[in-house]
Amino acid sequence: MIFHRKGYPPYPADIKPLVLPNDKLLVYRLEGVTDNNLDIWRQLPQPFFADQGLLYYNFEFTQDGYTLLVEPEFDANLVPADLIQKQVFRILVVPTDLGTIAKVDTANLNAVMNGLGISEKDIRNGSN
Repeated sequence: MIFHRKGYPPYPADIKPLVLPNDKLLVYRLEGVTDNNLDIWRQLPQPFFADQGLLYYNFEFTQDGYTLLVEPEFDANLVPADLIQKQVFRILVVPTDLGTIAKVDTANLNAVMNGLGISEKDIRNGSN
């Protein structure tokens, strides 16, 4: 089950020339929000226990584009709509020539953003 159309959707035009063959893609799914209104992000691949069984949020990418996936260990037709619709993801393209990322806990989105000098104002909405 694929979130985007089949194939690899292209990166936005102002990013595509910057995605190099050795770059790394980090993908995070918005898991929820704390009582203090802070976002909870989990890095993909991510297992999720649905009532129907185990499924994985996953991704694959090339230099030209990416695909976000839901991979259930049960009949894909039984995946509830709320697990595939209105999901929020953050996708970071990380240049591998930046040595700082090797020292950062990539499972922690905030640590990655801090390590790369990225703030919330630098985040682009996928519809932009």
